[in-house]
Amino acid sequence: MEKLNPYIGLAGRVLIALMYVGAGLNFIGDYSNTAAFMESKGVPGYLLVPTIILV
Repeated sequence: MEKLNPYIGLAGRVLIALMYVGAGLNFIGDYSNTAAFMESKGVPGYLLVPTIILV
């Protein structure tokens, strides 16, 4: 079991990363709704593209 511990931790990190990558791709794919949501929270729409590029 101790030989598997490093791999279990790595697998957990990869699965968590995939969750965030999937959410990010949904935001990019549905740009108009994302922009509307961000503007409703007070973030100007023109800042959305630089934010996507930086993140």
